[in-house]
Amino acid sequence: MKMLLKELVAIQTGVYAKTVPNGEATYLQASMFDAFGKLQGSIVPNVVIEGGLSRHLLSESDVLFVAKGANNFAVEYDSAMGQAIASSIFLILKPMKKSVQQVLPAYLAWYLNHPVTQAQLKHQARGSSIPSISKKTLEELEVPLPSLERQQQVLRIQQLRNREKQIMQLLEVLREQQIQSQLLLAVQQ
Repeated sequence: MKMLLKELVAIQTGVYAKTVPNGEATYLQASMFDAFGKLQGSIVPNVVIEGGLSRHLLSESDVLFVAKGANNFAVEYDSAMGQAIASSIFLILKPMKKSVQQVLPAYLAWYLNHPVTQAQLKHQARGSSIPSISKKTLEELEVPLPSLERQQQVLRIQQLRNREKQIMQLLEVLREQQIQSQLLLAVQQ
């Protein structure tokens, strides 16, 4: 079964907020995430929740999609990040109540990050200097919906693949250090 993304989620845009040294929530930006969609380092609350900003606080199960720039990716918001607001570079996908039994937020993030989906979205991006994927383009995206069990299996395999990539990167760094140390010893003897 396939459904349009707009049948599964409500899509909102992120907001602009002024940052401060000591805030109540974190103003999430794309640069805070690594290639695997994980937050890099520690985050520090840097925005004060006042005025209408409280309605932009992220909720568990929200999916953030970087819609502007050359590096588009999706991440599932995790409340372990603390209170947060997404910057205007993001589109925020909020699952509808009726879709909770049909799709896992992490599965949506995985599907949006899939190379085939990424190529499809980039093909429809607008703007020459800063490409942008519109809310309408995302709303019209068809999403295959296997059973929740199959979605979980896909996510588990993807987690294992990401772990394998991280280990291979670390292995390459260590191998390079080993070879460079041996070469240095060889020329110093």
